[in-house]
Amino acid sequence: MLKSSIAERPTARVLLLDARDRILLLKGRLPNATGAPGAWFTVGGGVEAGETFEEAAAREIREETGIADAVIGPLGLDKEIERRAALHAEKLAAYEAIEARDFPAGAELSREARIQHLILKTGIMYEASWVAWSQEALAVLQDAKG
Repeated sequence: MLKSSIAERPTARVLLLDARDRILLLKGRLPNATGAPGAWFTVGGGVEAGETFEEAAAREIREETGIADAVIGPLGLDKEIERRAALHAEKLAAYEAIEARDFPAGAELSREARIQHLILKTGIMYEASWVAWSQEALAVLQDAKG
């Protein structure tokens, strides 16, 4: 087994999401592998002495991105999941309304219409899975607080 020359220490890693659910990744190299090809990393770094993981995460976000007002921690996570769940629920309702309007049960549909319906069903499944995941995640976060 290879022994790493990098000292082990607690680290705070961050999944920094934008309004379109994209995760910010940084490209870089490990200090002991300067000749290696770059690798993609999440925002984050070592926890300094006397610093909490949340404080370290906020500092790393500021240092690596310049963002000073990021929402960090379970409280922010609850609110963000609730916000995103509402957006997914809204899209799901819109897709289901389109399905009811354009693809009524038992209707004779052309091949083209059946293909369109299949595509719409994919959107319905996608949005429904996000709504279900959000509800489960919120339940787990609430349980962790109690």
